Amino acid sequence: MTLPSPAGTAETGRAGESRLPGPIRWIRAAVYTARPRQWPKNLLVFAAPLAGATLGRDDGFLYALVAMAAFIAASSAVYYVNDVVDV
Repeated sequence: MTLPSPAGTAETGRAGESRLPGPIRWIRAAVYTARPRQWPKNLLVFAAPLAGATLGRDDGFLYALVAMAAFIAASSAVYYVNDVVDV
């Protein structure tokens, strides 16, 4: 049995979240939907340059960071699309 939320507040399941200003709630929800707990899996991007000994080359580490950011952005986009389709 669920109790109705008090008038003027949104029931979110987290204590105190409904008291945050609107833009902060929106940003927090966007980050939560991007599933940051899944981002460490993208550290595997560093395995190939590490095995190929290219991390020490000029911009090798930077290229790996860019690849990791691209994988994070792509996976987050898939999570957003999946959540919209589910709704």
